Amino acid sequence: MEHKADLTPLHLNLDLINKRVADIKKALQTLAQYAALPENDFLTNETILAATKYQLLVAIEAAQAICNHLAARVAKTPPTSYADCFLLLVRPGIITRELATKLAAMAKFRNLLVHQYADIDDKQVYAIINQEIKDLEEYVAQIADFVNGVLKGGRYETQVDPTRKGAKEGSPNS
Repeated sequence: MEHKADLTPLHLNLDLINKRVADIKKALQTLAQYAALPENDFLTNETILAATKYQLLVAIEAAQAICNHLAARVAKTPPTSYADCFLLLVRPGIITRELATKLAAMAKFRNLLVHQYADIDDKQVYAIINQEIKDLEEYVAQIADFVNGVLKGGRYETQVDPTRKGAKEGSPNS
């Protein structure tokens, strides 16, 4: 994905981005185990259902944290909603519109998980972890591509003490 040319230095918090990427990857590993279960086994196990919903929340919240940070630091626009945040990352070329639309829908699903827990269709949860979870993998890849481009282009300025070991190290794809 090509990113818009802008030579303004960016003040990215790589520690935040890397920690949230790690959260997403860890949640996705757990969700992959649940996705491998036969649908009936998944739907009849309350513990696995609850754990799956929690891991979805962890992954979506981590994606949202990255999004909020990049919206503030790169898009320079505060999101009006969880879903809106991902759409804001399209204009500066951080993620594709197609992915932003999918993640906006996922953010709305996150709201259902948080606010209307009893109304969640467990078959929908099973479908999400088997068909749509790859969108979070793509998000991690596109974020890594963006951050690596920023680092290679010399547009990064650290917010932490530059004498601290690793202040500029560690892109999200490591």
